[in-house]
Amino acid sequence: ADSLLDYSPNDAYLGHIEKNEVSSDRWDRLGDSQPAALRFRYRQSPQAIVKESGGSIGEWMKDPAMTIAGEAMLELDPNGRLLSFLALPPERMELASEATAEPDWLPMLSAAGLDPAQLVAEESTWVPLVYADTRAAWVGTYPDAPDIEIRIEAAAFQGRPVAMRLLEPWNRTRAEETADLAARTRTSEVFQHVTFNLMILAAIFVAWRNLRLGRGDRKTALRFALYLGVVRLLWVVGAHHVATQGESWILYSHYAYSVWRIFLVWIFYMAVEPYARRLWPHMLVTWVRFVGGRWRDPLVGRGILVGVAVGAFLTNLSWLLTWLFPRLTGVPGPPPFVEMSTLEALRRGAHLVTALAIDHTNAILINSLLVVLILVILRLVLGRTWLAVAALFVLAIGAYWPVYSSPTVHLILTSLNVAIFLGVLFRFGFLSVVVAGSVSALLIGIPMTYQVSSWTFGGTVVALALVLGLAIYGLRIALAGRPLFRDELAA
Repeated sequence: ADSLLDYSPNDAYLGHIEKNEVSSDRWDRLGDSQPAALRFRYRQSPQAIVKESGGSIGEWMKDPAMTIAGEAMLELDPNGRLLSFLALPPERMELASEATAEPDWLPMLSAAGLDPAQLVAEESTWVPLVYADTRAAWVGTYPDAPDIEIRIEAAAFQGRPVAMRLLEPWNRTRAEETADLAARTRTSEVFQHVTFNLMILAAIFVAWRNLRLGRGDRKTALRFALYLGVVRLLWVVGAHHVATQGESWILYSHYAYSVWRIFLVWIFYMAVEPYARRLWPHMLVTWVRFVGGRWRDPLVGRGILVGVAVGAFLTNLSWLLTWLFPRLTGVPGPPPFVEMSTLEALRRGAHLVTALAIDHTNAILINSLLVVLILVILRLVLGRTWLAVAALFVLAIGAYWPVYSSPTVHLILTSLNVAIFLGVLFRFGFLSVVVAGSVSALLIGIPMTYQVSSWTFGGTVVALALVLGLAIYGLRIALAGRPLFRDELAA
């Protein structure tokens, strides 16, 4: 037997608010108990659950698909009320008379926190995902939100419930939801994927050319690539491990992803470094010293300290503008973006390590190295730094252009982020950008709370301890043994 759990946002509810609500405080209702914006999911199986995409993280309930009789999955809201249930019936039918007994729906409705007396029975119109010989449906309202109508669809096989789903007004068929999600994200995703793959091809060509000409700091590139390969390998800590042959597939898949990450980082760095060193030589000074092991160099300490300060500032600026701007202008704010690392951190334990590795990897590879690569290519193509900077602004704004939300907040946040990123990059160097991106990703990705009794408080302590420790280290090294406050009178 095997089991696993995870958390999932209520995407249909979030999409409904984003598309149909225009008030400046539209996201405040996510704190209400019903409808639930976040859901707990649990899955169990009589056999080991082995992901087909063994090296990936997430999609725990869908990968692999439920195909074994006896497998079951349920969803709960944060208060433990049942939202959905699915169980694969046995492969053989029972012929006894008891098999035709009428199913008892009361325990299922009670688990959902619903009073059957307040529900109205209707004909079932939603087909369950598993075979069933009995179906039932009811309509009613949420106990904590009587203005929202709900529909409960249930199914049973030989008297035993095998499916239940609580449907909200914005729920549609899975095909319709998939089509709507694709329509909302298609342009942005296509733009991102095309850009990323073009960057890989361009980086391979440029890196190969640099190698032929004897350019590039190969030692730093290798150390950097190996480091990120090890960080990617840490994702395996949060994988769902099994005591079967399938464990080999999981481990080998993570090894493969780690090797691919090493190759990718090495190629990107070898493509960027020679040109960045020639165009902006001061950009890599502290970075090369840090990667080379000069961890007590005052310039390295300064770069780390600046990065921590900028990362914390960007995070708080993002939170402040996201909350304040809609209230000052009446413009609806952007939807909450739930990071994959956030969902992993909610699982706690070893999964918190995976969440930290995800945030750190993306901050370095996507938000730092890839951006510098794009900047270098733009500079070489356009011939002027200011033109490259302007083009980078356009690309950054277009990459995540909102569909239903007002673009105002998006324009402000993206412009500020890019401006601060470039300012830090040109003034303090690549090391500060890497640290700033890592700190910002950490503070955004890990659920933060100051309630000691909260079950997510442990993640808050770990995140703040890492940021504080990094800041103290940077400060001590930057001071190079000098006192923080100098007594001028004593001097």
